[in-house]
Parts: sequence; structure tokens; C-alpha cells
Amino acid sequence: MKENRSIELARYRIEKAQRNLQSAKNAFAFSDYEETVSCSYYTIFTAMRALLAIKNSDSKSHAGVITLFSQHYIKEKLVTSSFNKLIREAKVVREKADYGDFFVVEREKAEKHLKQADEFLRQADELLRKLIFEQIQE
Repeated sequence: MKENRSIELARYRIEKAQRNLQSAKNAFAFSDYEETVSCSYYTIFTAMRALLAIKNSDSKSHAGVITLFSQHYIKEKLVTSSFNKLIREAKVVREKADYGDFFVVEREKAEKHLKQADEFLRQADELLRKLIFEQIQE
């Protein structure tokens, strides 16, 4: 059995993604829908980085992380290809919510993004546990 830095980093990042999801839920509860979509995106982004840590891969840019995630997980069919659209849409909406003037996020859109982030994190966590188990067994 072996444990390494990539596993430690992946675990740290998945816990951070869980905190991001809780922040998104809190923002939604207070009807702060722009913050909800922002935190929902960061849940997804940080979960992607957790999975990339297992592959000893990362990028300094959001677009780079998305590209690497697509290469290592979507193209390899480790996650469903529908996540590709979800990730890209979450990024666009987050950017508009954070930086766009007069951009209003409606409750329904915030709720949709929150649910998608929750589902993405659930599946990422399951996959991460599987990959960590496989690495430890090597």
C-alpha cells in the first residue's frame, strides 16, 4: 500500500469543492443567485482539479483545467460526455454573474446550476475514491 502527494492534494481539493458547494447552498438560501452560480462553478472547477491531481496534472488557467479534464476524463470515458457542456455553461454563467453589468441570475437558473454542481461533485467524489483506492493498491 502506498500513499503519495497527489492523493493528499486530491483529497484536499475535493474537500474544498465540498465547502464551495455548501457556500453555493447558503447563497441560494439567502436568494443570492449570482453568488450561487459562482460558488456552483467553483465546486465543479475544484472537483476537476481534484481529479487532475491524481493524474499529476494541473493548469494555471480555467480554460487549461477544463481542457485537461476533458483529455484525461471525458475523452477517456471516465465521466459522461454530458459534463463537457455542463462545465462550459457553468463557466460562462459564472463569468457573467461575476463580471457582467446588469446580468441577473434568476432563481430557476441558480437552482439548476446548484443541482448540477451537486451531481458533478457526487460523481467526481465517487470516481476519486475509486482512483485513490487503485493507486494505493499498486
